[in-house]
Amino acid sequence: AGARALDELVLASHALPGVLIGFGLLRLALVAPSAGSYRAMGESGALLLAGYAARFLPEAFVALRTAALNVDPRHDEAARTLGASPARRLRRVTLPAMIPGAAAALGLVVASIAKELPVTLLLGAACGARTLSFRAYDRLEEAMLHDAGAAGLLLVAVSLAGFALSARWSRDA
Repeated sequence: AGARALDELVLASHALPGVLIGFGLLRLALVAPSAGSYRAMGESGALLLAGYAARFLPEAFVALRTAALNVDPRHDEAARTLGASPARRLRRVTLPAMIPGAAAALGLVVASIAKELPVTLLLGAACGARTLSFRAYDRLEEAMLHDAGAAGLLLVAVSLAGFALSARWSRDA
């Protein structure tokens, strides 16, 4: 029951739109007790990092949970039989078996952050964060269609490269 509640808690933020997460974090930062806390959190990138974590933690969590569930328990049992400590079994058996899942989680999060616009627009301006989607949006606003198209094309190329890598990893697994 506790694991299911944790799953639901982590996955709940995925149902929220990025705009709502951005406004919620802005509101929290503005009502913080310290007058300079909004400025400090904004300039350091802490607000943007919190927004990205709230928005994309579920994607990474699902990929990592799946990788952990797919680790063959017989390998851990064999290491235990051979006298390996729990820390050594984790370091030498479990974590290496989870590397493809961790790489998939990283790829998902990087691709999602690259195309995320609402959180970046609301929280990233103070620290100067500029993703590809932000660049495309900014160039469209300035009617620089050639530059917006180049940013969009690069975003598509990055997405296709990630897809090709994940297809290769799944074929090798």
